[in-house]
Amino acid sequence: MAKNAEGTIYIPRFKSIGGVKHLVTEIAANALTNREGVSKIVTNRGLERIGSAAFLGMSSLREIYLSDTVEQIGDYCFSICTSL
Repeated sequence: MAKNAEGTIYIPRFKSIGGVKHLVTEIAANALTNREGVSKIVTNRGLERIGSAAFLGMSSLREIYLSDTVEQIGDYCFSICTSL
């Protein structure tokens, strides 16, 4: 995940691990819970699942752009996202 100066997190389409390129298809449960200073999240084309409470408590989050490939959003994903 890359965060720019304006508080935007871009979920990449690919992530290299050990020199091997992997398609990012899921955001894990609790991945960004209570993350401060993030106002926008942009997901990639190819993302399929967002885990439970992945964005829980992100009080600065105002916008999220979900790809049309997202099939599943876990419970409590946007709970306590008071600016959303």
